[in-house]
Amino acid sequence: MKHEVLIEDIKTPVLVLVEEQLELLAEYSAKMAVNQLISLVNDLEKKNIQDFRVLYAKMVIAFCQQDLSFAGGIIDKALELYPTRVQELKALYDGIMTSKELTKIVNELIDSNQESLAIQKLKELHDMGIKNHQTDISNIKILVKQRMYKDAVKEFDKILSVYPQHIDFLRKTFGSLFYINQHHYIVFKAKAHLKDYLKNYPNDTDALTYFARTCRTVGSAEEEIRALERLTKLIDSPTIWFQYSRVLGENGDVGKSKKAFAKIPAGGQGLDKENMRDYEDLSKYLETAYNRNRLSRYPGSRHELEQDFKNSVQKYVLPGSLLAGRFIEPHTKFFAMGSCFAHNISMALRTNGYSTYYAGIGEEINSTYSNLFFLKWLISPNQISPENTKSLTELVEKHRIDVPACRAALQNTDVLIMTLGVAPCFFAKSTGKFCLTNNIPTSHLSSSNKYIFRTTTVKENTGNLKQIIKLLKRTNPSIKIFFTLSPVPLRASFEFESAVQADCLSKSTLRIAAHEILAEEYENIFYWPSFEIVRWLSPHIETPFGKDDQKNFHVNEALIDLIMDLFIENHASEAKIQ
Repeated sequence: MKHEVLIEDIKTPVLVLVEEQLELLAEYSAKMAVNQLISLVNDLEKKNIQDFRVLYAKMVIAFCQQDLSFAGGIIDKALELYPTRVQELKALYDGIMTSKELTKIVNELIDSNQESLAIQKLKELHDMGIKNHQTDISNIKILVKQRMYKDAVKEFDKILSVYPQHIDFLRKTFGSLFYINQHHYIVFKAKAHLKDYLKNYPNDTDALTYFARTCRTVGSAEEEIRALERLTKLIDSPTIWFQYSRVLGENGDVGKSKKAFAKIPAGGQGLDKENMRDYEDLSKYLETAYNRNRLSRYPGSRHELEQDFKNSVQKYVLPGSLLAGRFIEPHTKFFAMGSCFAHNISMALRTNGYSTYYAGIGEEINSTYSNLFFLKWLISPNQISPENTKSLTELVEKHRIDVPACRAALQNTDVLIMTLGVAPCFFAKSTGKFCLTNNIPTSHLSSSNKYIFRTTTVKENTGNLKQIIKLLKRTNPSIKIFFTLSPVPLRASFEFESAVQADCLSKSTLRIAAHEILAEEYENIFYWPSFEIVRWLSPHIETPFGKDDQKNFHVNEALIDLIMDLFIENHASEAKIQ
């Protein structure tokens, strides 16, 4: 192939380099090495080099990217500069037409669930040298159709590395993959990529549109609102106004939602079919809706939790648990009672410099009945039956509790933290009354006809908590009481075949009882969500148990420290001991 090189002096070093680049163009064109071609063409065009090889390379790029408009412009330029060489370029142009038709066929076959035929046609494209973002998308669509999600994700990752700034790829990917909810990871990867892209191109409306869509699936409502709000300032689109109105309404900002809805032409004119289905529903909702508190949401992204778990707890768990305000002073005295988890709380407070007393009750018997009987025995010993008095005496000896010191600490404490542990208890068969069985071997309990083992009701536990509050307030009128549900699981059950299911019933019963107590609006009675942090949020990022001693019923020390750090940070005054 003869080339016309329009340079005057081939001997200068710069022009020698140019000639080498032009020869490379021919080599890379034969190999259809698109990325190398793009780089070389850009460099040569900066030097204003006119050569047929440059146009040919640009046509190869257009061929591989199936860009008909770009290719047409190249042919027009070739007619002007190299009229005798147009046929070479036209052959490539015809190849683009063929590859486009094949790509169309591939997508039609995929849509009609004919994956095997689609794979054959896709191979024909690859044999032609066509491998670009369009064929890559088709390949991912096939993998998704075949439910090969892991392979689809791998291919997606590869493509993102090949097209780091190819926003058009992301658009097309969403067009074909967004409906796939079985694997949100794909959308999550695209969201992260779009977020980086928008740092450099904040006014790219297409990128913002797709970013908002990703937020709806794997992001937060706040992110979606911010993206759509920005879009409303950049373009006046019925679809954008509708989406903005909808997300505002979903999150309780009815006033703003109505204002956004008013921007949509009457009857939803201009909306696509997908949004028209929801237009009337939103209209009816806004007619009767009233402003309410912002809708709370469960965390939708594991990445958010991993990135800043402490902030996630603040955002998703603590709202509604901070009514006590900032009451902790350097001199504040604490009294913790309950299970081993209460002991951990006590130790964490002591580490932070606070005066703390701990009254221990074994986790397996840490019921509201046990706590009530312990407090009654401590404050009014004559109210306890002889059998339970004996058990309480043994309990005190077992945990080495100094009774006078314990009683004095309770009377003088500022804050009592009580961990609610278990709902199942033992009751006497003859009387139906509660029995404290802390020193009776498990083997004896399981075979004894003397006791009934059952999960107590919400009503029973609510009644016990009311008595506990009344007793504590009588003893110490200014006391603040924090109930917290112990995350430590129920280790065994005589009642159910599954201890796991028994644990779920036990914790649920106690949590509802605590909720009903809070609904009574007692003064200085609060709930701290230790259980929710450990059992609901932390498992999303790591196991909350056994990290320190391999025992599945001991909460990780780092997690306990986090819980207490948050407790102190949210309730301590500026005078807090550091």
